[in-house]
Amino acid sequence: MKIDDIVFINMVEVLDGAIDEDQTFQALICEEDAIYGCEFGNWMAIRQLDDRIFFMPAFDKYYESKSLIEYDTPKYIEDRGLLPR
Repeated sequence: MKIDDIVFINMVEVLDGAIDEDQTFQALICEEDAIYGCEFGNWMAIRQLDDRIFFMPAFDKYYESKSLIEYDTPKYIEDRGLLPR
């Protein structure tokens, strides 16, 4: 799935059943082997406020982790913020 020519989530079909109760997921999955969680980073959280849905960094997992790169956000969020133009 692309937003403004940025790959926002790749391999959406792999996410089916992979998103836990805390609504966090790896947005960009390893393209070499398509294994969920194969590589570090690219984690996001889904949050809802009233009738709006937000995709944001997975802060809970990031701060609970002993490895700060394991649950890091996708590079496009670091570069452009949460929502592309």
